[in-house]
Amino acid sequence: MIEVRTSYIFDGTFVRDDIAHHAAGRISDFSGCGFCERDLGWVCKSEIEAERIKRALDKIGMKATIRNDPKN
Repeated sequence: MIEVRTSYIFDGTFVRDDIAHHAAGRISDFSGCGFCERDLGWVCKSEIEAERIKRALDKIGMKATIRNDPKN
């Protein structure tokens, strides 16, 4: 399983979620809040898909990381 993750300082609205979803081309597969940060993540079927989402998020200023899960 390949995951793309990003986070941002949560300001009480989910507008940035909508912006990230639009940039990625689909709704995130998981999300959460903790310690004033909002986390979003996408599960990808290929490294190409993961890289495309990462680049789209980076382009809008939401630094993203790709994580390869060694268990899957």
